[in-house]
Amino acid sequence: MERGRRELLHDTAAHFAEPGATLTRAVVQDLGTVEASAWLTHGLFLRAVPRAAFTSAAAAAWSDLTNGVTSEYGILYSSSLSWGAGEGPAGLGLPRATDITVLFEGELFLEAGPWRLELRGDDAAFVDLANPGSTEYRRLVSHTGNGSTLVTETVPAAGWHPVRMAVANTALGGTLQFRGAQGVATLASFDLTRLRAPLPASARGLVQDAFDSPSLLRWASGKLAPSVRALSFGAAAPPDSGVDSPTQFSVRWSGQFLVEGALDGFTLTTEPGHRLWIDGALRADRFATGGASVIAGLGLDAGWHDVVLDLNKRAAGPASVQLTAPLGDATAFADHKLRPVIGVGQRWLSARNGASEPIPNPPDTVQRTLTLPGVLGTAVATSVEATLTHSTLAEISLSLTRSGMQRTLAAQGSLTGDGTTRLRYELDPRMYPSAPGGAWLFTFADHVLDVGTGDVDSASVTTLYRATSPDAMPFPSSFSYTSALQDLGEVAWLGMATAKLHRAAPQDAIVSLRTGATEAECLAAPWHRVDASGGSAAVPLRFLQYQVELQSPATAAALDSFHLEYFVR
Repeated sequence: MERGRRELLHDTAAHFAEPGATLTRAVVQDLGTVEASAWLTHGLFLRAVPRAAFTSAAAAAWSDLTNGVTSEYGILYSSSLSWGAGEGPAGLGLPRATDITVLFEGELFLEAGPWRLELRGDDAAFVDLANPGSTEYRRLVSHTGNGSTLVTETVPAAGWHPVRMAVANTALGGTLQFRGAQGVATLASFDLTRLRAPLPASARGLVQDAFDSPSLLRWASGKLAPSVRALSFGAAAPPDSGVDSPTQFSVRWSGQFLVEGALDGFTLTTEPGHRLWIDGALRADRFATGGASVIAGLGLDAGWHDVVLDLNKRAAGPASVQLTAPLGDATAFADHKLRPVIGVGQRWLSARNGASEPIPNPPDTVQRTLTLPGVLGTAVATSVEATLTHSTLAEISLSLTRSGMQRTLAAQGSLTGDGTTRLRYELDPRMYPSAPGGAWLFTFADHVLDVGTGDVDSASVTTLYRATSPDAMPFPSSFSYTSALQDLGEVAWLGMATAKLHRAAPQDAIVSLRTGATEAECLAAPWHRVDASGGSAAVPLRFLQYQVELQSPATAAALDSFHLEYFVR
């Protein structure tokens, strides 16, 4: 090797993915960066097999279930799922009446200590669990037939436990209900704060959540939508969404899109209304009117960016989405540049009670309490909906109570006519506590003692919020990259070592070097931290490794490149 100054530069995917490199909670992106591994937070991925793949849950092997699995991914925000006879769960690309097996995959957060765990499965179901950081699953609980199975499990350490579940069912309605509790607490399904899912290699697209009412009320299904650049539902409801009405629904797409180079703007056109957030900032709001929104001045840099798009339909007519004329990266929003990683800047919570209950004569009332999961964050908007039927609607009032504060939404005499009415309200967030989670109490009262009769049919609430919960963060708090061994030859001197970071400050990273005369010596050598000037105490020897440990905030921080100057004899 000729004497003189040399450079070691790693700035491509091929460099970072060299055999021998080690990624800890990190991935190499096609753009040539190292980023934190990402999760779908607050949910599990679902897949389906169009057959009842097992009849005995205790003997079923996971490896035997994936033959013939559908390509579609469903998304669930709870540890329980049920569907009606001849239907099949929406979002999985299944025929509406068939024997099916549904597979659930993700991670479940459990505190250390004894747990009571109950599984109910129709026709047969099982749950496998692994310890945090492990892929060695064990059969936690299984159940076949009617009823349920209860087990006690002592969890050795708190953390995110890989979990996989399956339920096999014939043409009648199906159920998988997995519940747990510590101590004497009441058994309950695990809510979304305890769920997350690593991204499967084939998972591309945005999360599509469909709602059976405008304003993101009455959640119907979640799935992975591979494309959003040009969508048209015609005059119908979104296919395979569980939405019943073609005239009253809403859809949210959320996740991240990849920008190569830069992106300054684009045009968004929808029928009917839309809202758009980019990196948590509201960029378009034509929720009531629809039409075209020209999005300009974004100034987006290369990398992943959060996107949330809402479509709102309140009347008959076509429904469509069109993203056109990008200013900058012309391939922005292409199918392969989307991933289901939901940011913290704009999220939603929703609850519904659809049971019918008679409205009694005064002074009795009907009360419905809807409780949203206790996430941390700030509520920015809340919508509520109630459906009721009565022979004289003017006799009925509706009030809403939150944290002890009661407000009348519909006073006695404000409603007219008879029959069924659907009441929908957009609430001023300043009138209620800013915490997104908690209980909402609906009170329905009949103020006239007569022979008039009626029922409360349903009550729904949806809150939009900015998340601060650690369980909502789509990236680990830190990640690291360790390079493959680098053969520098007859090195005489090590110069400046520099790691170029993306969306991170220099103090967010620890850069270290180690060297050895042989490969084995290098791998066994201690690490020497690189100081702010680029120097370190590493001795100039033939073999070298570098390591970058990076704190990962709520945005997608990345290692863009590593550069080292050195001299050879």
